[in-house]
Amino acid sequence: MGHKQATMQFIADWILPKVKDHPQYHPTQIVQDVKRELRVEITYSKALRAKELVLEAIHSSFEDAYQAMPKYCTDIEKTNPGSLAKLDISSEN
Repeated sequence: MGHKQATMQFIADWILPKVKDHPQYHPTQIVQDVKRELRVEITYSKALRAKELVLEAIHSSFEDAYQAMPKYCTDIEKTNPGSLAKLDISSEN
């Protein structure tokens, strides 16, 4: 039986380390692990949506970090006189 506190966000937070270590962590495995470890039954669709949330969070955090790099380089040069920060950008940015 499901549990009202086993929200999609809760499941996403719970599986985050597993998805980082194993990006191929399949929703059926998530359903089984939640049942075994938390003793809560969730649907495949909830597991799938939770994994999508995790992947979105992982990818957007990398994108945000890359977008912050030019300012970070400028800040290094401003706060460390005489230093030089060089940012190489690929054709894919």
